Amino acid sequence: MQQDLKLNRRGFLMGTTAAALLGCGPVGARTQHYSEATVTPRPLSSAFPFRVGVCVQSPDLLGTPHFRGLVSEHFNQVSTGYEAQMTEVMREGGRNDYTGVDIIANTADAEDDWLHMHALLWHETVPKRLRDLAHDPDAFAAETWRHLDAMMARYKAQAKSWDVVNEPIENNTGKMRTDSSLFTQVLGPDYVKYALERAHKADPTAQLFVNEYALESDPAKLEGYLKLIEDVQKSGAPLHGVGTQMHIDIYSDPSDIRKSLQALVETGLKVHISELDISVNPKRRHPFDITEGHLQHQAHLMHEVFAIYPQVVPTAQQFAITIWGVMDHIHWMLVHPYHMRKDAPVLFRQDGSAKPAFYGVLAAATG
Repeated sequence: MQQDLKLNRRGFLMGTTAAALLGCGPVGARTQHYSEATVTPRPLSSAFPFRVGVCVQSPDLLGTPHFRGLVSEHFNQVSTGYEAQMTEVMREGGRNDYTGVDIIANTADAEDDWLHMHALLWHETVPKRLRDLAHDPDAFAAETWRHLDAMMARYKAQAKSWDVVNEPIENNTGKMRTDSSLFTQVLGPDYVKYALERAHKADPTAQLFVNEYALESDPAKLEGYLKLIEDVQKSGAPLHGVGTQMHIDIYSDPSDIRKSLQALVETGLKVHISELDISVNPKRRHPFDITEGHLQHQAHLMHEVFAIYPQVVPTAQQFAITIWGVMDHIHWMLVHPYHMRKDAPVLFRQDGSAKPAFYGVLAAATG
């Protein structure tokens, strides 16, 4: 099954504290046991005052057993996975394909869910027909903005928020991506501001985000991201929220998550934990046996994330926490050739049953 390159190519950046603890047990591990016996099950969407979202793909909505039912029961916000990316929409020969995005948008309508679109501009998903224009800045810009305008117009009545720019900051340096980003190379470093202005003009009612990863584990990246957000705000460009992806693992330190959220709150913008998943096998060991201990550690960290978010983020700035996938067996960590390994990153098993992580999330709602 095709998966989002954005989700699949990344791997994990772990802070030095977390990396040093590999093999020693997760940070802050506790003895509390998370299960149906200790936590009363109920829909996630009714458990919290903020929205609980999930990433979906149209093939799974249409054909994966239990998938649509779990989305309907537990989530009140959906994010598009790979199908709203430039490479999926902008086909060769000038043809645009909105089939998958339409299915997701119509599903959100049918479920009365908030639709969050991901992502308009991302350096990893520049299609060939746009790359071929890189030698001509005017033509490259025109095609880029034509795509943005078309997407915003098509889903204006359905999408309430957008990741306008995804992952603009380099790892470790905190600088704007240049060598790996045609948008920076061709449009210039102010492309983020231009994209936000263009998106706002296309749909003045939409909430606009800049999304980034590893903010909890890469201090230089967090600093650079905050500098970018400050510059955008000073420019007057419309920006409503910050997205912190939070692809973490069972060795991640909750104190790092708390610190990064505190820094994001200082922007005054809405804060979206936008792509939460928790690997139990971040080093991609093979063979690897997933034990109940791994799953309980994962449940504890899920609990911590859902508990820390409302503690740190003021109510007016709480946007949502989005889980990046529904069931383990179709998650990008298990199916992409580069990252493929045995893992269990999200809340539900292949048979639709809830894992300890699900009960860890619910336990955060009850204190």
